[in-house]
Amino acid sequence: MYLTAKEIKNLAEYALGIEIKENGLGVNDDELDDFEFLIESNVKVKDDDGSVREYARVVRCDGCDGNECVPISD
Repeated sequence: MYLTAKEIKNLAEYALGIEIKENGLGVNDDELDDFEFLIESNVKVKDDDGSVREYARVVRCDGCDGNECVPISD
């Protein structure tokens, strides 16, 4: 599933019941629709030490170098 940075911000605000006033992308909120992130399930990731671990959810950013992903769950 693809989500824009704006959708992720809206989801976080809803889930946490807070308002996020700044974003880590360093852009204005009206530009958040320009950044897309892919949420994937049950992904095996090779760590720097060579071990492989499966995560329930990871996120990949559109245009990230080397098809990198970031685990967002255990």
